[in-house]
Amino acid sequence: MITLLLSAALAWGGTATTYVQPHLNLSAVHASGRSWAQLSGGATVGMTGRIPDASPLVWRARARGIGLYGLDSGSLGVDARVGAFAGPSIRKVVTLHGPDLFYSAYGRPSSADYHLPGTAGVALHNEAVVRLSKPVGLLGWFDPAWVFNPARNAHIGPFHELRTGVGLSIRSAQLHAQLGYQWAWNAAGRQDGVVLSAGL
Repeated sequence: MITLLLSAALAWGGTATTYVQPHLNLSAVHASGRSWAQLSGGATVGMTGRIPDASPLVWRARARGIGLYGLDSGSLGVDARVGAFAGPSIRKVVTLHGPDLFYSAYGRPSSADYHLPGTAGVALHNEAVVRLSKPVGLLGWFDPAWVFNPARNAHIGPFHELRTGVGLSIRSAQLHAQLGYQWAWNAAGRQDGVVLSAGL
């Protein structure tokens, strides 16, 4: 998927920029009726680009691996994703849409905080950025998902899972950072918490 998108972009006269974005986040996740301290860490590697002949089309392809650790509960988890997204960039507004293949799991059936059995799945990532200034943007995302493990189907309308959030994004030649808040609905109920990432 990423290879096809990159090949098509470059064939149409586009350019690509690679990036690496480490993630380290300490947040309070609300689940099971209380707040839990959760540490997450990992990295994203990817490419972004624009297709001049098809302007204003922009695209991003990335692979992300995140490990999670419940500081209060001792629960362990993983969230690994590979996605490719594209959309228009018009004046101060950019939107990106596309498939996001993932594998995720968290905790055990006996975990005090929450448990999500391991499953592969596919999410439809939808992202919008409104540029407030040259480096700063207001970010929002809406990611409905479908999973292959029936135990993870939370029946959120036509979706099995759903994640949405808002935040601020800072992009410059030296820094890419994101600060926001995310809500998620899945088989364990609702979890929400702070999202913080930064990279070079």
